Amino acid sequence: MSFDGLQRRADARGRTAVALTTSLPAFSIAFDILQQDGTELLPYRQRRLRLENLFATQRLAAPWTLCPITTDLLKAQQWLESWIEISGLEGIVVKPVHQPYRPEYRGWYILRRRDTTEAIIGALSGTLVRPHLLLLGRNDQAGHLHPVGRTAPLLGAPRRRQPGRSRPGTSLDGHAVRRGLG
Repeated sequence: MSFDGLQRRADARGRTAVALTTSLPAFSIAFDILQQDGTELLPYRQRRLRLENLFATQRLAAPWTLCPITTDLLKAQQWLESWIEISGLEGIVVKPVHQPYRPEYRGWYILRRRDTTEAIIGALSGTLVRPHLLLLGRNDQAGHLHPVGRTAPLLGAPRRRQPGRSRPGTSLDGHAVRRGLG
């Protein structure tokens, strides 16, 4: 599920919430364990073994899922190329296996694969002087504009850009518009 879908589920109430459990099912994907039985701050390799053992001993099954792991660069590349079409998946997480967890320190990163394309700004929310987000579209072969995505909310400098200063094919901040998940 995309992050946007997760937010819709979290905000829903009553019958809408019940309906969304069917149309937007949620799953818990475990990728790390930071503490178990009072023990914490272990290197990732040991944390991962504890997590795998927890899944095995507790016989955890759907909606619980153990995130796959590999140290094989070719396998990680295959995952990045083949799994990117899964809704809500941004990329793969890269962590040093011997590094302990450090609160307030990000010792890992997400390797993202993004496809870029040109899009037309079809609409915006907010004002022309201070847009909040852009709704993007592409023309089909007959020349009809169809929605394909939206930008993330525009903050700071991109929102203060004056209208009329953007070139075709660029966003209001002058950078190439990218279509993202969510």
